[in-house]
Amino acid sequence: MQRYALICLIGLILAGSVHAEDLVFVQDDWKLKVSDLGNIVGLANTEGVQLTQSAAGDNFIRLALVPEGRAAAAPAGDSVIVCDRPTKTEPRSTGGAFEYDLSPRIPLVVKHEVKFTKVAGFPVVRRAVTLQPTAPPLKQDVILLVGNNIALPGATHSVFTPRYNGQGDFVENEPGRQWVWRLSGRALARQGSQEVLAIPLVSESAGNGTPRLTHMADPFFTTGFLLADSATSREGEFNCVYLGSRVPMTEPQQRVFWTVIQDGGPEKALQSWYAIPLSDVKEGPDWLHDVAWQHYDYLSHGGKGWFEDIDAAEKLIPKAERSKIVFTLHGWYDMLGRYTFDEKAGKLDDEWTAFPKAAEMKEKGFPTLEPVKMTKADMHRRIRYAKEKGFRVCVYFADGLTACDGAGFNKAAEILIPGGWVGPDTVGEPYIQNPAHPKVYQRYLSYLKAFLAEYGREIDALVWDETFQIRAGTLAAGENREYSDRAMMKLVRDLTQLVSTTQPKVAFLVSDCQGMSFDGKNHWPDVPGYAMMAHGCYQDSHCEPVTWPYGIFANFRNVLWSCNWQAVTRLDYTVFGVEHYGVPIATSNGWRDDKGIAGLSESELAAVLKLYEKRKTQRQELNWLTGPAPKMAK
Repeated sequence: MQRYALICLIGLILAGSVHAEDLVFVQDDWKLKVSDLGNIVGLANTEGVQLTQSAAGDNFIRLALVPEGRAAAAPAGDSVIVCDRPTKTEPRSTGGAFEYDLSPRIPLVVKHEVKFTKVAGFPVVRRAVTLQPTAPPLKQDVILLVGNNIALPGATHSVFTPRYNGQGDFVENEPGRQWVWRLSGRALARQGSQEVLAIPLVSESAGNGTPRLTHMADPFFTTGFLLADSATSREGEFNCVYLGSRVPMTEPQQRVFWTVIQDGGPEKALQSWYAIPLSDVKEGPDWLHDVAWQHYDYLSHGGKGWFEDIDAAEKLIPKAERSKIVFTLHGWYDMLGRYTFDEKAGKLDDEWTAFPKAAEMKEKGFPTLEPVKMTKADMHRRIRYAKEKGFRVCVYFADGLTACDGAGFNKAAEILIPGGWVGPDTVGEPYIQNPAHPKVYQRYLSYLKAFLAEYGREIDALVWDETFQIRAGTLAAGENREYSDRAMMKLVRDLTQLVSTTQPKVAFLVSDCQGMSFDGKNHWPDVPGYAMMAHGCYQDSHCEPVTWPYGIFANFRNVLWSCNWQAVTRLDYTVFGVEHYGVPIATSNGWRDDKGIAGLSESELAAVLKLYEKRKTQRQELNWLTGPAPKMAK
């Protein structure tokens, strides 16, 4: 009889009718309680500050399927499945793992892992949610709602939001507010407008001795943030929508969310952003902040401009200051997409012709460029020429994901978008490759390995141009239906990690051109901050004044630069950037103004040197805007 009662009791516990004791975890003065159902039911300190607000919902995971042919909208109550009956529970030293089988209503197994740890001195609640399709492919949109009633007590909360336009806003947590980080998938449409974030982070503070709470999500998928409010019983959540109708779910999909308990101002929130979601991306080399002048050379004037401008700069700049000046070598390779890399052999070519189409492009905006015979030895000589005189050298890595017919990669499955840059380095029709295709992804990693093996010990930086090509929401079609923007974000991370582990003193820079505008009014609103995964942004925005603020948060701990192909006729753009954003001076040779340092007139050179004297003693340390962006006087 006793044995039968014990079996019945065990059965009741597994069925959720009788609950085991809460799991309890402690970090400093804070205690986290997690129920046996997977709900966070308590987060309080020894002074009695309670951060789980029971009046503002719970912390369960909820899912809903979107009916075929319909757009994702706030799901009706009967269509939502609450993950509150775990089929497996695994207590761990710092948290617990819970598994829920939602079949047959939704063919998914949901895994919810809760951890309470300490990172960079702050207690952190980490929640990882994994969706495992049980009968792939799942071809319906899936709504994921992660309840989040962790909030500050009291009726008034000031919320710091890093906005896409570079403003650090302090706003009240009012009803209807939803903040959205945009990448793959979508955020669930709620009442009120969606306020676009530059990074997936919001941070709330209530004063009165209470801590700061910073809520973050991994940057690899769109996230909607709603903050809980016990005073109005408004429920909080993280949400996102997987677009299974367009990208069928065939493999496990994981999201990670964090809530950090900390003190101090919003600067501490950004510190936790780098210490936690971006912990595997190293900060850029410190020397980047000291750069006062960068010069971009598009293999100008038959390849001679590189040497002429270095000679001119050597005469102008004392050797002790030359480490503040970067010479960037562009156009050195054979053609777009190939960059002298022999994919089959896994190494760079020994010799090649740069600008093979220069003759055909002379009447199309490139009048002074010439085909140039190049070798590895010549590349080493060019790099050494600048380095031996004390200057730093950056080498052009690639033109985004652009390739051309001549590169020989143009298999339909690898092409994301037809078109792209057409210049003296384009052989045949250009196209943009799909970073979600495994061969494309590996191609760039293999090329970088070969490049670093040959030149990595000599250079100071690499710049990956036109990373803005893959906009937020870009989906790959055909057999390889994937989230191309997510793949791009991961590719930037992996390339940066490869540089950091192989050559720690070398910087890997990208070119996002977030908020780029050609008329000063209309901006690119959908370029993700891929630079958050790199060591900074060296973009081809021509130093356009209204573009600068959009790159602030993605590059906050690193640097934000731009080349200026009209460095003479639009010197005022350069001056504006130096004065308002602390960017380095930009000069160039080989395109547009096509006038390098050696070719400047006496008055033009005097203007550049005057600006350099002002800029050389400064370091670029980015700050968010506290109001409207400054405007250049007409």
